[in-house]
Amino acid sequence: MKNRHLRYLTNILLMVVILTTSCKKWVDPSLNIDPDNPRDVYSALIVPSAEGSLAFTMQGFDYVGVTGMWLQYFEGLDRQAYGMYNYSFTSDDCDNLYTSLYASTMEDCQKIIDKTSVADAASPHMKGMAEVLKATALGTAVGLWGSIPNSTAFQGNTQLKPTFDDEQTVYAAIQTMLTDAIANLSVAGTDYEEQYMKVAGQDLIYSGNLSKWIKAAYSLKARYELRLSRQSGFSADDILNNLALGINNKNNDFQLNFVGSEAFVDDNPLWEFTEDRYGYAGNNGNFLNLLNSNSDPRIAAFDDGDLFIGGPALGYPSSPGLFMSYFEGLFIKAECLFSKGDLPGAATAYNAAVTASLDKWDVTDAGWLATNAAETAGTITLAKIMNAKYIAMYAEGESWCDYRRYQFAYPALVPPVNNATSGVQPSSYPYPTNEKVSNAANVPTRGGITAKLWAFQ
Repeated sequence: MKNRHLRYLTNILLMVVILTTSCKKWVDPSLNIDPDNPRDVYSALIVPSAEGSLAFTMQGFDYVGVTGMWLQYFEGLDRQAYGMYNYSFTSDDCDNLYTSLYASTMEDCQKIIDKTSVADAASPHMKGMAEVLKATALGTAVGLWGSIPNSTAFQGNTQLKPTFDDEQTVYAAIQTMLTDAIANLSVAGTDYEEQYMKVAGQDLIYSGNLSKWIKAAYSLKARYELRLSRQSGFSADDILNNLALGINNKNNDFQLNFVGSEAFVDDNPLWEFTEDRYGYAGNNGNFLNLLNSNSDPRIAAFDDGDLFIGGPALGYPSSPGLFMSYFEGLFIKAECLFSKGDLPGAATAYNAAVTASLDKWDVTDAGWLATNAAETAGTITLAKIMNAKYIAMYAEGESWCDYRRYQFAYPALVPPVNNATSGVQPSSYPYPTNEKVSNAANVPTRGGITAKLWAFQ
């Protein structure tokens, strides 16, 4: 009996030894790898995600809709939209937009930048595209919130509480990023990754056309330098030099064309907003009266007589997500030439800008242009340039930056009667609740939505 027990004990001990020393051989480690959830992908496969995220964010109601109501392109008619139109806008209202810009668009861009910067696998063209996209998202964020995370952001788990860079630092970073993007996009040859995955088939904006990406980068440099027209060191000449190399016709506009299948996965987000929340908002009657009073042909592109904000131009299923246009560049040129005292040049640029705006939406009317795009050195004024730009930039968030640059002068808007700020117009977005909770020690202290940002003081 004793020998039998000893034999059983020996067998048990032997089994334990085998199990503890050979478990790695018994359990295949690949069982924990999901083949449908890859751990890594080519950078080219991230490009469409970054582009789509940027388009859905910049063309979405949280950005274009809210700023559009404050610019009185739109009017809030019901529920949240009614409150926002009347300047009732809180930190909770900013969470989605902030998260989309940071956790989706810019995070995707940073992944591309990091992956394409590896010495033995450098892919400068894809890196340049990501830099242009990230600069656009960063420019959107700094124009809304002012001081924002950048230099210590996008570091994953190693830095979960990034510090906030001031506006001057962020605008300088945007210019550096766009300069670097132009250099990367100008590199001769083919990207390392393109031997495995062609970016042309993934790029939803320019189908891999590098010259168009470069033009977009130069136009964006001009836009973000113009943002600082109220600050020292502003140079109209630098802007004009960048515009000369920038977008030179509507076919090169920096935009993503939505498919428009009405399937809610590849449609313009303003259309999706109207479909989901019909009756919440519509085109503002004051803006429509402004167009009708001058028989402006763009009303056909901006309004369909229904409550589709953005109209056929920017609010239908297949309407584009517009980031930067040829006509915007021409208005920037007109403003800069005017500031230099070149009145003939400013008038010529103005006439071209108005003409290009109509052409963009295929509503060109030669008779109307003969009267409304016929300025001369003797008739051109800053008010005409900025008021005409306001109309042309319908349903674009960048228009709110122009409005604040000139201290709410162009156009002269009267706050809604039921406004929540005693008639003081909004000047900034409040910092989002999630950021104030998760990164409280670093979020700057600032007043409500009437607090002015440094760039527009």
